[in-house]
Formats: sequence, structure tokens, C-alpha cells
Amino acid sequence: MIELTPHGRAAVEAGRAARKAVSARKLGLLDAPEEFLASLNRLGEVTGALRELLTRRLRP
Repeated sequence: MIELTPHGRAAVEAGRAARKAVSARKLGLLDAPEEFLASLNRLGEVTGALRELLTRRLRP
């Protein structure tokens, strides 16, 4: 089993916080962020792209 060190866990959490902040800042620039996200979700469902991406990311 592989386990992260406390330093590694802190780095993961810092990365998550940074991504969340960048996403919020980008969505804040849009007039209708909810519509944009809904459109992205529909596109992902119709094309199967999100499912494919997650499959590739979760491969060992």
C-alpha cells in the first residue's frame, strides 16, 4: 500500500484549493455561469467525453 506523507497530503489539498479558486474566478467572469456549466454537462453526456476521460484517468 502506498500512503502520502503529511507533506504530500498538504500539497494535494493546496492543489485542490488552487483549482477551486481558479474555477471560481473564471466562472465569475461569465454572465450566466450556471447555464455554461449545464451546457458543458449536456455536451459531456451527449458525446460521452466525460465518461471516456474519467475512464482514462482512473486506469491503474
